[in-house]
Amino acid sequence: MIPDEEDFISKKLIFNFLTGESDGEKRYRVAAVTKRASFRVARSEPMEKQEAQLFLQDLEAKINTSSVRAVSIGDTLVMVEEIGHIDIEEEEGVK
Repeated sequence: MIPDEEDFISKKLIFNFLTGESDGEKRYRVAAVTKRASFRVARSEPMEKQEAQLFLQDLEAKINTSSVRAVSIGDTLVMVEEIGHIDIEEEEGVK
């Protein structure tokens, strides 16, 4: 018996969703550049665009809270007063 093509594709999409795999989708990182002379950059882990947008919104909310002194971006703890710019960038090397 030949499997139904639509059923096969939907099962593959469900499997990819549950396992976290993607079909060559672009991945994004949230990056913060410091205002210091070194211009150090902190980057988050790769994620989907919507996740990156939500992460960026969460960071902006934390940064604009007076009681927060530092935020974690990826493996880096960045002092709020040192942040010069935060944005979303497309991960390099992904087609």
